Amino acid sequence: MELLLCLGLMALLFILNSLLLVPSEEYGTSPAAVTRERVLRKIEDFYQDEDGSHWLSVVNRSTGDMLSTTIFAGTFFSILIILIAQKWLGGWSLLAVFPAFTFGAYQTRRTLQTQFNNWQMKMCDGLSPLLEFLKSFFKLEGVTTREAMEYSLEHLPEPLKSELTVTVEELSNTGDPQRAFDNLANKVKHRLFYAVCFRLGVGWENKITPNLCDDLLRQIENDKDVQIAKATSLKSGAFAMLCALGLPIIALVYLYPISKYMGLSFNVGLH
Repeated sequence: MELLLCLGLMALLFILNSLLLVPSEEYGTSPAAVTRERVLRKIEDFYQDEDGSHWLSVVNRSTGDMLSTTIFAGTFFSILIILIAQKWLGGWSLLAVFPAFTFGAYQTRRTLQTQFNNWQMKMCDGLSPLLEFLKSFFKLEGVTTREAMEYSLEHLPEPLKSELTVTVEELSNTGDPQRAFDNLANKVKHRLFYAVCFRLGVGWENKITPNLCDDLLRQIENDKDVQIAKATSLKSGAFAMLCALGLPIIALVYLYPISKYMGLSFNVGLH
């Protein structure tokens, strides 16, 4: 009997190998290789849209890096869901592999977006110091926007300092300040940067009045107030949701032992 099982297993493996791994033609490709290439191509296309490509370029990541990270995350969540669900579902837990892998892929993309958002936030945090320095230099007689920027660069925080240094070098080579600052604004993709870069590009060879910096600083402060209000509302909503989810758990933890004790006491009283 055991010999027959071994022979049957060997025959099954041979058939699977012939169907999946052996090419149907002399110079053809096996079905397994074709499936693998399609899956890898789908994952790569997952990051080739406009937002994904932009995030990758900003955080200096390649599609190959995200491909390996996505496969690792998807495999991790797949194995995790199988280990958790196999106790109740048994072999049917394998059906959850695809949703778990997809969840891992979306989490990887969300991580990439979070990295870009953090970089964007740091860039915006440097706008207030930049405008304060520019405002101080604009009060000096005969100082142009170009000179004020050159004086301010060394005092700015990263990554704004590096990005503005690249922008100044670009406009020095091209002689087109509006285009250089537009490229920076399109890289950051934030409304405050669009406003600041437009003013800097227009007034690069001239002198911007300090009042213009005050207007931009007020916009930045208003934006910070809006962001703080959003963060507060999100925290309040999350706290309310946790409380709503925690009430049934608290009821189970405390009311069940009480009801069980009261039931036992009632039974004892009857006897």
